[in-house]
Amino acid sequence: MPNDSRGQISAEFVLMIGLIVVLVIAVAQYIGPNLEENEVMSAAKIACINASNDIAYTTGNVIRFNNMTLNNGTITVSVYSKIALNATNINYMQNKILNNIAQTLGTNIANNTVKGRYSYSVNVINVT
Repeated sequence: MPNDSRGQISAEFVLMIGLIVVLVIAVAQYIGPNLEENEVMSAAKIACINASNDIAYTTGNVIRFNNMTLNNGTITVSVYSKIALNATNINYMQNKILNNIAQTLGTNIANNTVKGRYSYSVNVINVT
């Protein structure tokens, strides 16, 4: 009689392991894109703050990070500037942000776009 219960225990164990594997795969599909999105936004924010500090130091302009959004792969950065940023400073910020995102994702920049799971581009909006 004791040998009859062995098959039941292994079948329950296999079903339990199967359920755990299905749950792990389902959760991983949700976490993967969000993890990359969080890494990209964090890298963009750090680069934006560094670029703002560089520009403020060299020009004497007061620049503050205001807002950052991600929508369909486009990161829109709003910065408050005492003096309107010129095209050179805006390009510097965009390049610094894109380079930091590319470094974080371990990829390259092509046509002002970083390719990861999604394609990321950066728009810098000057709020004066």
